[in-house]
Amino acid sequence: MKIKSLAFKFGIIFTFFAVITIVISGIMTYLSQTESYHQECQILLKQISASIINRINDEGDEFKILKEYFEEHIEEVELSKDFKTDQFRARDAFYDYMAENFPEETLKYDPDFNVLDEEGKLLYVTWRMEYWFSVFFETADDFGLKYVYFIYPTKEEEYKVRYMFDATLGTRITDEGKEVLFLGDEVREDPLEHAFLWASWKSGAIVDGFDTSNNEYGFVYSYNAPLIINGEKIGIICTDVDVVGVKSTIMANAATQMIVLAAILLVSFLLLYSFIRSHILKRVVRLEKNVKDYSENKERALAEKIRSNVKSDDEIASLSNRFANMIDELEDYMKDLQAVTAEKERIGAELHVATQIQADMLPRIFPPFPDSPEIDIFATMTPAKEVGGDFYDFFMVDDTHLAMVIADVSSKGVPAALFMVIAKTLIKNCAQNGTDIAEVFYSVNNQLCEGNEESMFVTAFMAVVDITTGMLTYVNAGHEPFLLRHDGEWQWIRPDSGFILAGLPDFEYKSESMQLYPADRLFFFTDGVSESQNIENTLFGEDRILDSVRRNGDKELTQMLPSIRKDIDSFAGAAPQFDDITMLVFEYRGKDKK
Repeated sequence: MKIKSLAFKFGIIFTFFAVITIVISGIMTYLSQTESYHQECQILLKQISASIINRINDEGDEFKILKEYFEEHIEEVELSKDFKTDQFRARDAFYDYMAENFPEETLKYDPDFNVLDEEGKLLYVTWRMEYWFSVFFETADDFGLKYVYFIYPTKEEEYKVRYMFDATLGTRITDEGKEVLFLGDEVREDPLEHAFLWASWKSGAIVDGFDTSNNEYGFVYSYNAPLIINGEKIGIICTDVDVVGVKSTIMANAATQMIVLAAILLVSFLLLYSFIRSHILKRVVRLEKNVKDYSENKERALAEKIRSNVKSDDEIASLSNRFANMIDELEDYMKDLQAVTAEKERIGAELHVATQIQADMLPRIFPPFPDSPEIDIFATMTPAKEVGGDFYDFFMVDDTHLAMVIADVSSKGVPAALFMVIAKTLIKNCAQNGTDIAEVFYSVNNQLCEGNEESMFVTAFMAVVDITTGMLTYVNAGHEPFLLRHDGEWQWIRPDSGFILAGLPDFEYKSESMQLYPADRLFFFTDGVSESQNIENTLFGEDRILDSVRRNGDKELTQMLPSIRKDIDSFAGAAPQFDDITMLVFEYRGKDKK
């Protein structure tokens, strides 16, 4: 009965302690992961907003002109629902108008808006608004955002704003029966629910923080950045990120943490109970019985027996101290285990998501252009860690020009992966504007230099091939040379090295050209190939690269790169992969080759 009584009391105390510990652990896990997510979102959205604003400012007063015209002619502006494709038709329509009405002038990308008549202004505004709609939606898709849109206050005293570039894409039917976007929706943004929006607008500067919205458009965090052109506030760039899934994940992580901790505490309780029962409780009961016998019988022998038991007081005290120490150590262990487990789960989950996001950003469908038999391309990227800094990309600049990019970001892991995302997006967006590739690197270099406090940089190589003629134009920014197969023979091509991206503002890059012929192939790679090491710290080197490419260069593209990778792995042996390994092979088949 004594044992049961002490065990019950011990169980009550331990249960109370366990419940408090589990609840506090779950709350702290939820709060820490939520705060970490907020900080990451804020940094990312701030960078995205700054990138969009910089891109708008690069166009001069164009956005201001579009807003002013839009405000005065809301009912006249009609944008196609399929604006991503229709922007090119709108551009051609404006170019036709310029050629007809201003034949004496060279066709301008940014004409003097004031000299245009109403027809020309409407054509220009339609084209550019569809272009900016595409930019906003492509930004949202590239960075996994919920919405990216542009608003401007109309009646500030009433807290009303107008949606000039709306992300919800509502449509209406015109009198001619055409389905167009519904533009110019004016709504009241409650200052209590959108405190950061109005604070950013009134101050004319970014106010770090989120506005939270939970309505028919989803549960989102809204980040707001005022758009200022030549000192004048034009409107607000808004970026929204969906947090429903993130909240569920954080809650699940906290619940998992609590369940694991409860199980550990339960096992610990059973072990402690067994230990106390066999080493303390029984001896206490035996001591109590001896004391009772002595009080009833008053036998000296019992007194000696009790005294002999009393001699074990030091041992009991030592055992008590050790038990207390064990409890302290167990508590410290539980706290350390909780922190380590939570951090490990958080990092593991984030790295898994980051790995998937990075893999999804790289083209992985081969052959990528089945409707273009003149070309074929294949590429692989194997990061040294969960996420890497290498990347490749290829895309059609227009119907006849294919762009290829391969690059290597300094450093490794998550920082390099984030910088890689920014660099890849900037290069692609700038290239698809039809800009000369040397100017592409010039513009991207300057944008990457801005706010580059970590002094990260990118070595990059970009080539554009005219698939109808085989003319290849390329530009290099401190990247590796590449290999060319012509007339069945592979040889090194060493372009002007240029300077790394994000290393020196306003650096002028030079493009070079060469003619490709049917059956010519190009092999590009990052320094993870040439600098692969074996256990003796010997580099794979250019000679082995050339030898491997010559032996495997006539295989199908999808077999060529895996064969080269086998040569690299065979050379490295048991040595771990030190750097990201990225390879890209391109074959120009010519117009008549199937």
